[in-house]
Amino acid sequence: MYIRNMFLDTLHTTQSLDLIGWEQYRTTDAVYDGTILLPHVTGAFYRKPVAGRIETCGVFSHRGVPAYVAWGYDDEEHCGAYVVLPPTGGISAPIPGCPQRGIIYEDTRVVGFSMEVGGVMHTWQ
Repeated sequence: MYIRNMFLDTLHTTQSLDLIGWEQYRTTDAVYDGTILLPHVTGAFYRKPVAGRIETCGVFSHRGVPAYVAWGYDDEEHCGAYVVLPPTGGISAPIPGCPQRGIIYEDTRVVGFSMEVGGVMHTWQ
């Protein structure tokens, strides 16, 4: 996925994530959906100054493979948009707002998460 500009109307994609010019400022091995820890999910966070503001981008991976990317501005409370990279391949169209995930349970144990794109539910376990 090639992100030339983090605005929704100028997202361009290919096969690799190109964050040249972005500063990686944080990583985490603990990604939460509210208060629920998502198993095997990590996050890498990037930023860059643009026209007096700071654009931010989070790349969220499941077992080392990117699952979704969210972006926006650091002075805004919520994400501007996100894309899903389904486990079956490809990339979704940009979706406005913050990523929407479902939690997958086995009994009471969290074992994964799901994301719906175009009426198709994709799961990561």
